[in-house]
Amino acid sequence: MIKRSTWVMLAVLAVLLAIVLLLPKFKGIEAEATPSPTPSLEAPFSFSVSEVAELHVIGSDGTSVKVKRDESSNWKLIEPDEEVSESNNIEGVVSGVINMNLLSKIDPPPPADVSGISTPSFTVTIINKSGDEEKFLIGNLTPTSSGYYIQTADGQVYVADKYDIESVIDLVMNPPIKETPTPSLEEGEPVEMIPTPES
Repeated sequence: MIKRSTWVMLAVLAVLLAIVLLLPKFKGIEAEATPSPTPSLEAPFSFSVSEVAELHVIGSDGTSVKVKRDESSNWKLIEPDEEVSESNNIEGVVSGVINMNLLSKIDPPPPADVSGISTPSFTVTIINKSGDEEKFLIGNLTPTSSGYYIQTADGQVYVADKYDIESVIDLVMNPPIKETPTPSLEEGEPVEMIPTPES
């Protein structure tokens, strides 16, 4: 007759054997459930937002928009006309450029006529407070319309987030001129009437 202690030992061995056989399967399931995140691409520019002193965008049709930060850190529209700009709008565009979301790095680059880099829609120049420049070209919208092809000064082609690039394009299409408030009449101030010509 088998002793009770022997049965206990056999049961313990069976449990240990089951653990050894099943543990790799559980690990595989856990690995599938929590895939490792894909590392995001870093923006290709070395300037921080606060270091940018000037942003210049030139369209393929020659349209030029240039904004410059003054000594009070307010943005001024230099081209097409020297006007005070909506600083918050410009700061948002600059931040979107510097912290641009790059969706993919195209290596080797696609044919220039496909990406639109051979005849770029826009050329963007970023200048920092020391006068150093960084440039990139904006090409075509991708076939999936998720982003735009851009090329940096080193010749590398990326697909950049659609909305980051369109904020730059909108800067050219709709320069952020600050509205001048219409002066209001003080109470009791006479209103000058413009005489109408007699018939």
